[in-house]
Amino acid sequence: MINTFLSIIAALFSLFLAGWVLLRDWRSFVHRVFAAGMITLACEAVFMGLSFEAEFSTEMLWWQYLRVGATAFLPGTWLLFALSFGRENYKEVISKWRWVILAVWAIPISMVTIFKRSFFEGNPVFIDISSAWVFPVGWSGYVFYLCFLVGGVLILMNLERTLRASTGRMRWQIKFMVLGMGGFFAARIYTGGQTLLFNSLNTELDMINGGALVVADILVLRSVWRAPLFNINFYPSQSILYNSISVLIVGVYFIVVGLVAKLATYLNGGQALHFRIFFVFLAFLGLAVLLLSDRLREKMRRFIKKPVEYRLALLSG
Repeated sequence: MINTFLSIIAALFSLFLAGWVLLRDWRSFVHRVFAAGMITLACEAVFMGLSFEAEFSTEMLWWQYLRVGATAFLPGTWLLFALSFGRENYKEVISKWRWVILAVWAIPISMVTIFKRSFFEGNPVFIDISSAWVFPVGWSGYVFYLCFLVGGVLILMNLERTLRASTGRMRWQIKFMVLGMGGFFAARIYTGGQTLLFNSLNTELDMINGGALVVADILVLRSVWRAPLFNINFYPSQSILYNSISVLIVGVYFIVVGLVAKLATYLNGGQALHFRIFFVFLAFLGLAVLLLSDRLREKMRRFIKKPVEYRLALLSG
């Protein structure tokens, strides 16, 4: 089953990255936070993979509870990473954001522990056409995914802030880290938004989650290969955060995905809808890689400059 295979690959890849970074410098705060985030993603992927092998609703429900339990630690951990990655003054930044970090940690965790009984409503339903399970979400599950979406947007905004503040070799070193984890949380914002929209958790969306994690791991590996240590420190301008385009990108992403969904329904292609959405995600990520390529921008600058120089030479001649 492709979902199980993706989950296993994603979990192993994430654990490998966590171990590699810790071996490089386990004393570094940002390294430890990154490793914690990767281990959490690996745990979530394992539970997700095991849930695909479940045959009965009670077994499936058990694995889903474990899976959302791991998911609850993601927004807080990765927001902490986004606030400390590349920051010389990360202690000061974390201190300013301490209540927000506490909220995106405490709220999801409390929803899957204290208010666990209200997370899912009723028994999961198996859909033969898509071979997927659908779990009706209760009020605590709704709050959980709402908080996850807010945390995801905050992570994107801070990663973007770090990238836009970097220049030259620093940007070259961190670009794929930001694209990998930023792209992953963009995909999770979409799948979480679908859960909120339909008040139900559809395991068919896990194909997008698993695929996005594998792609993110590949990009992060590229970044770690370029810069084995995350001790790249600078001071991002505060105004960059307020001028963030992450919210705009998320909005455009939702619009494009909505159009793809409508087109797939019109063409009677609903069964392959999530594959199409995953390819939209890859297209967005590929476009971002191209737009942030210093080599491509230099080639475009030269391409535009040559005709201008040629025309000026003709006029002067």
